[in-house]
Amino acid sequence: MFVVATIVKWDWLLIGSIFLGVFAGFAALISTRLSRLNRRIIALLTILGLVLTGIGAAYMVKDASEPVIFSLGGLIYPGGSLALSGIINLLSDLIQKSRRGSGDVTDRS
Repeated sequence: MFVVATIVKWDWLLIGSIFLGVFAGFAALISTRLSRLNRRIIALLTILGLVLTGIGAAYMVKDASEPVIFSLGGLIYPGGSLALSGIINLLSDLIQKSRRGSGDVTDRS
């Protein structure tokens, strides 16, 4: 994504790829702990991550032209990481269930 954004000179894709890279790095740190939780809790934490990402993005845009050291825009990093990790865990669980079939007794819900 980063290379394509650099070649076609799309700033929005370049910025998105940088944020996605940071989110993926932090998500790798929390994914193993998150995977041990119940699916409902993972879903709630994913929604919380999306909300935090939205709040962080709104404040990041609002504070873009001001020299602010501490801003609520920093919420975008843990929020995006939590949302990405939750989505990955939920999709992984769904794929594992489809491979095992419907007669599984080790359901995490």
